[in-house]
Amino acid sequence: MKKYYLYVVVLYTTFLFSCSLNEEPQASASKDVVFGSENGLELYSYSFYNILPDAGAFHRGDAMSDYGAVFNFDDFLKEGGYTPEKSSGWEWEDWKELRNINYFLENNQKGEVPEDVRNHYNGLARLFRAYFYYQKVVRFGDVPWIDEPMSIDDERLYAP
Repeated sequence: MKKYYLYVVVLYTTFLFSCSLNEEPQASASKDVVFGSENGLELYSYSFYNILPDAGAFHRGDAMSDYGAVFNFDDFLKEGGYTPEKSSGWEWEDWKELRNINYFLENNQKGEVPEDVRNHYNGLARLFRAYFYYQKVVRFGDVPWIDEPMSIDDERLYAP
């Protein structure tokens, strides 16, 4: 009886490990799928809209004015209280959107998509990249121009 169970276990594990494990993931897509169809380009371009401010940013608009100065006096109204050094917007999370756009522009060069469709989505990506840089220049002044996705060992990441 023990031999019978042993044979069943060995047979079961053989069938278990003989399955094909080289399947395409269902939750993600390859570069060829995304950049090889008009639908893929459209879906990827939806990620550009993450740059736009959400409804909360419009609600907080009056917080940056002096309307509330009757009750409190925010730091941004004090001399030296609101400077580029104390401002937000320079964290890595803010720059991931630029990398996303640059990655799109670098990889959207070939494929079976018609040229006019490809140019449409490239123009959309460039529009959002311009908006990204506009926001940075308004807030900080001069900013470095990056027009390609950078790798982790790129020396520009560690520049002063």
